[in-house]
Amino acid sequence: MALSRAHRPIVVFVDLGTMLSFEQLASVLRSRGVEVAHLTVASNPLARLASRALFHSTSFFATQEELLAALRRLDVSRVVDIQCPEFLLDDVVHAAREAGVPRAVLTELELRFAWRDKFAVARSLQQAGLAAPRVRDLEDCRREDLLTDFGLPLVIKDRVGSGGEGVRIVRRAEELGEAVEALGGEKAHLYAEEFLPGATMCYATAIVHGRPVQGVVYHTLQGREAEGPSSLIEVVRDNQVLAIGQRVAELVGGSGLLNLDLVRDEHGDPRVVDVNLRSWHSVVALGQLGFDYPQAYLQGLDLGRAEHGVVTSIGLVHVFPDHEETGEGCSEGLRRFLDGLWRHRRILPVRYLALQVLLFARRSTGRG
Repeated sequence: MALSRAHRPIVVFVDLGTMLSFEQLASVLRSRGVEVAHLTVASNPLARLASRALFHSTSFFATQEELLAALRRLDVSRVVDIQCPEFLLDDVVHAAREAGVPRAVLTELELRFAWRDKFAVARSLQQAGLAAPRVRDLEDCRREDLLTDFGLPLVIKDRVGSGGEGVRIVRRAEELGEAVEALGGEKAHLYAEEFLPGATMCYATAIVHGRPVQGVVYHTLQGREAEGPSSLIEVVRDNQVLAIGQRVAELVGGSGLLNLDLVRDEHGDPRVVDVNLRSWHSVVALGQLGFDYPQAYLQGLDLGRAEHGVVTSIGLVHVFPDHEETGEGCSEGLRRFLDGLWRHRRILPVRYLALQVLLFARRSTGRG
């Protein structure tokens, strides 16, 4: 994509701190001729270093007004998409509207905004005939009825959240009040969801003008339970999950990235427990098996040739950097880091890999 800077499309990434998925996608887009801009609240030295190394421009904000000002400093006529976590969508949609981004960009943001409410999404999926866990709005039921209807354990969730934030599993009756308070109390927008004990499966795709492309099913083999990305995932063949994912993609429509979490119920049928319309942690790593989601993402933005072929590869995918590294600075930690570096040498740009070498060196010497 050999375009002068005045004509290069801009993809904007807005976050509250370091997001592996955003940094990796941005670095790949940059290597393919797209201008990438970073709007963030993270201002510590390492976050600043990473931002300035991977993005063409960086702006820091702490208020809605500063977010709007940062967006206006860009040539908004060249903005083709804005990626952000769900809990920032309200502010981002408002700022994008005020800044005058192109109508197509605002339309996609408004679509994601409509899908950010996880309680409403569960209801929408059920109305569309798709399997999802039973949910109850905490404002519409007594806690005693909730325990009777759902039993224990059950899940309390914030209606808007991402990355595992805003979720508490209640295993004993006395923990219910504690979970509600931990998530903001009675005035917070919370709901209850039945607990499904099965293993989580994921479906990933890019949606190009309402059509899902390169759909893939995978599950985590190694990774932290409550934080950070997976270290090792396995792409599998599962036609049942694939069919559900394709139906959800068609229901969502528009263009962009889609990642679903599904859990099988007691009958073995998968139910959709989470819908995310943004970049996810393994979006670039899946390139190890030939799933080029950055390219499919560009196709959805009308910036690349549409290729709707089905990729059928299955196998293991290592996510880099590996946040499960053990013994920082020791031979095992170094071995795992170098292994990840080698596996990703053809799918992650040199600029990104060089930054990770620097960050690993800092961690190993206790300076990170």
